[in-house]
Amino acid sequence: MRFFLSLLLGVSFYLAQSQTNSDPYINKSLIKVHSINQAIIDSLSEFNVIPISCRASMLESDLIVDSLTIAWLNHHNIPFSIIQNNMAKMIDLEMDNIEKRQYQRSTNWYSVYRELDEIEDKIDDIIASSVNQETGYITKIIIGQSYEGRDIWAIKLSSANGTYPNPKPAIVINGGQHAREWITPMATTYLIEHLPELYYSNSNWNIFLNEVDVYIIPVVNPDGYVYTWEEDRWWRKNRQINIGSDCVGTDLNRNWDFDWNGEQSTSENPCSDIYVGSAPFSAFETSVVSQYISSIPNLVNHIDVHNYSSLIVGPWSSSDEPTEDNDEIFCLGTQMQAAVSNTNDYPYLFGTGTVNNLLYLISGGMVDWIYGGLSSLSFLYELRPASLYYFDSDWNGLLAFDNPEEEILPVCEEFLQGVKEMIKWTYFQNCEVATGCSDPEAENYYCNTLEGEMGCLYTVDFNAPPQENGAYNLLEYSLPLGFIDDGSCIYSSSIESLSQNKFIIKTIDMLGRKSSKKGLYLEIYNNGTVEKKYIN
Repeated sequence: MRFFLSLLLGVSFYLAQSQTNSDPYINKSLIKVHSINQAIIDSLSEFNVIPISCRASMLESDLIVDSLTIAWLNHHNIPFSIIQNNMAKMIDLEMDNIEKRQYQRSTNWYSVYRELDEIEDKIDDIIASSVNQETGYITKIIIGQSYEGRDIWAIKLSSANGTYPNPKPAIVINGGQHAREWITPMATTYLIEHLPELYYSNSNWNIFLNEVDVYIIPVVNPDGYVYTWEEDRWWRKNRQINIGSDCVGTDLNRNWDFDWNGEQSTSENPCSDIYVGSAPFSAFETSVVSQYISSIPNLVNHIDVHNYSSLIVGPWSSSDEPTEDNDEIFCLGTQMQAAVSNTNDYPYLFGTGTVNNLLYLISGGMVDWIYGGLSSLSFLYELRPASLYYFDSDWNGLLAFDNPEEEILPVCEEFLQGVKEMIKWTYFQNCEVATGCSDPEAENYYCNTLEGEMGCLYTVDFNAPPQENGAYNLLEYSLPLGFIDDGSCIYSSSIESLSQNKFIIKTIDMLGRKSSKKGLYLEIYNNGTVEKKYIN
């Protein structure tokens, strides 16, 4: 017993000593600059400043800074607030919590975040199960290697049964393009475990999955994922050397061959988190994955999983222009939105493009390449948390990449329900259920919503305290964000009641700050409705 305790303490001490993914953030703070312009941006560029937003400008981001930057801001009387003054400690606390949970006996694999080798071991155990040995439903395929030589795997879920002529319609789902988004490999692994369980044990789902092939690439960026555990918790890119630069890595979701190096949230600077690479598919990982996906016959649908924002977004990612398949995208998107949101009563929003300015456009993204290049529907999932509902201007956005471990399983459950809706759509080959604010057959029809513009949005309840995770509770459907009741629409009594005697309780900009300036802003009403306005 003493030997065991000594060994355990020794292992814990070794892990503590070798844990270095907080080192890049020693003596670093996360701040919000309250008055920023291009001149300030130019000056800050001379310091060691890291924007946490993936937009192209510091104007729209909180900043990771060192003490020299803070001293410069103070010297020039530039107003700012400190959101987190000890970022290394913040990471160390997360890693300590993970280590403690790993030593707790739990039957739930999804109670703690997992490293790459743990994910692979879990998948291998699923494939080695006796029932899979009998059916052969799950197969693991090594589709290529990353820049550093790690295997990239695809898991194929396919039945030898079925009545559709081959090739059967196929869905591809991938996670882990961005290394720091630890929740996404957990969600893809959950699918690999639970879709086969549905196939084996549920007669209805056996029928669906007999006719639909599902391909899951759990971790597209294994090098970056390992790096976030060992060296830099908030690393985003891959780990590929950039010739002629000391800066490492390409943003994989800017490296796809559709509108590559366009004008939307991109950079030609190798030091940037949104660096596009030297050419389309110059990254080893996008090259491998694109070739594999292109080889899949009869691909009809796709999901690229990220976090955070609690959004489901259809194409285009690089434009707010509607696609030729807008009606189908809108119908399936709102069905997935409802399924995901109703799983644990956590709100997800659906839209296309910027989702009414809740998200930024991107060029060179995977969703647009699959939709535009392979003629398959394609969706972006941004998993929890729902940043729209965090109206605290001091909210720490970096914590969104560290969903509490208690949220891992609920997030996975929600994602599974959204994928099930996509599988049903693929089986039936259509989407006929009337949903969405712009559909006259839907209960929540709002006649001034542009057709196909976006799904209905929830409304927030400011009369009740927020949930423990900081998000406000929800009321029933009301007007979509950005659309104002002009008296020309007829609503149900529940919607009418929400519009009576309402008054503004808060006005904020799109980043959650108190707003009185020109541009886009949100008006939040006492009944929980939110309206977007614009001042010239």
